[in-house]
Amino acid sequence: MEDQTIFRPLVITGRIHRMDDPQEFKVKATGKTFRRRKIYVDPESQYSKALPIVFSNDNVPQLDHYRVGDMVQVTAWLGGQEFKKEDEDVDTYFLRLSGKEIVLKRGRDPKPEETSWSKQQDKEDALLEEDYPF
Repeated sequence: MEDQTIFRPLVITGRIHRMDDPQEFKVKATGKTFRRRKIYVDPESQYSKALPIVFSNDNVPQLDHYRVGDMVQVTAWLGGQEFKKEDEDVDTYFLRLSGKEIVLKRGRDPKPEETSWSKQQDKEDALLEEDYPF
């Protein structure tokens, strides 16, 4: 029988515990710009720990309407990545939750607010010349 691995999205419901500022990186090899923003969602279960979920590129702007404390439902994909340091023989693997969609579950209606994105963009452009392992 042929191996048929089926990837399904994960649905995580919880409260936004923390939101990082949006980041923008320039990839030296291609010259393209990569955007990301990380949020931490606490599923508020018996053994809850906040889960880091990364929204990237076109998915970043949908986070502008949410704030810490909002109860949300996030659709995300589980992915992995290898990271190998040049001076080490050991490979390291990382798992990542990549956010695709976020929906307010209960509470206030999200309203567009001025974000620090435009203010921080100029400052971050000067720091974007480094490559990052993600």
